[in-house]
Amino acid sequence: MKKGMMFTLVVLIALSIVFIIAFSRTRYSITDKQQVYESRIMTMNDFIKSFESDAVRAIYISSFRSLIAMEDYVSSNAEFLNDTDYYFKQIFFDGQVIDDEYTFDIMNGSTFQDYQSKVSGIAREINIQFNSSVNSIHLEMANPWTVRVYVDISVNLTDFSGLASWRYNKTISSDIPIIDLRDPMYSVNTLGKLPVIIRKSHYKTFVNDTDNKNDTINLQIHLNNSYYINNTMAPNFLMRFENNISPDINGIESLVNLQVLADQGWVIGCNDRSIVDYLYFNETETDVWCNIQNMIFQPDNWFIMDTAHVDIYHINNTLDHSPCTC
Repeated sequence: MKKGMMFTLVVLIALSIVFIIAFSRTRYSITDKQQVYESRIMTMNDFIKSFESDAVRAIYISSFRSLIAMEDYVSSNAEFLNDTDYYFKQIFFDGQVIDDEYTFDIMNGSTFQDYQSKVSGIAREINIQFNSSVNSIHLEMANPWTVRVYVDISVNLTDFSGLASWRYNKTISSDIPIIDLRDPMYSVNTLGKLPVIIRKSHYKTFVNDTDNKNDTINLQIHLNNSYYINNTMAPNFLMRFENNISPDINGIESLVNLQVLADQGWVIGCNDRSIVDYLYFNETETDVWCNIQNMIFQPDNWFIMDTAHVDIYHINNTLDHSPCTC
């Protein structure tokens, strides 16, 4: 009797041990799987964060180079674009103008499509399938000196083992300064003889009339260096690719240094055109002032200012002037 009870007790203890071991293994197995899931999800989540952060830089690089390529395109063809957005999108994504198979060396390895391929390759190294597609590209002026590019992207991220996946849309933007880019309005209108780099004027006062000095040194430096100012009567940087001279809140303008053009063989002649760039190149008729005191340059006394701009450049009534006669 006692032996039977002892045997039963031993069996029960053995079964209990087996159960405990089995339960522990199951519990640790579930815990291990949860840790694997959590680790994988964190890895993929970090990848997404890195992609979205790095995409801002990639958009900047592709956009900056695309703007340079567009200026090269209008300069070499000596004609303006009919749709800036259209050409920008092609160059930004493919590095070429598809219509005439015009390619740009500056875009080699720097298109946004190149960037997407690089990201996909990095994802494969950590067993992630990464696919992204660009739904739309839009550019606008964020301020007179900055182009803002918006890229709307669809992202599909899947773990090779099928543990997790993400699908979402996101619009990512990047700001590209136009300082040190060339002005397409000059490149086309001067047939490349006077490429002008956009540099912001640091002068707030162009004519110093203190004690009746009529000092125009700041205005002369501004003119000689082809500096730019913001003026809401002028077209913005992007509009200049299409020779659209409508006024814009982010408009910029410079004064055309006709002496530099004359040195390149440009015939100035006697004219009554304001030297404000978009007015001069489009031969816009305006009321103008000539023979402006301390701003008389030869040949042909070419410093001419329209009456809408005399206040902006502080010429107004501080400097003597006379009507233009040709």
